[in-house]
Amino acid sequence: MGTDSTIGAWIRGELAHRDWTAADLARRLGVSSGRISEWSSGRYTPSPASCLRLAEVFAADPDRVLALAGHRAAPPAPEDAKARLIALIQRVEMTPTQIAGLEAMLTAWADVQPAPPAADKS
Repeated sequence: MGTDSTIGAWIRGELAHRDWTAADLARRLGVSSGRISEWSSGRYTPSPASCLRLAEVFAADPDRVLALAGHRAAPPAPEDAKARLIALIQRVEMTPTQIAGLEAMLTAWADVQPAPPAADKS
């Protein structure tokens, strides 16, 4: 859903969008409907693990859900492709071999990029 700025508002919006009740969501998450009410009212904040389950149930970006709950910095805007790629790389646990492979691949791409056009000095 849209531009909700709190986890409670986001949960309420997702429930409304799907025409679900707190009990519907509670059943899907395996928690009480009272817990959903506490989250959606802003009385309590879901744990990081609960945020990940919410993201799964609502097919949402886990980073966004974690950010709405205050567990993580907000993800970069969708139009900023480089920032999204950097954020993704920062989230992934990589072995030294994987890091070397990714670095080699990016270096190879950079080496074949055409040079930017020279500034016209006329």
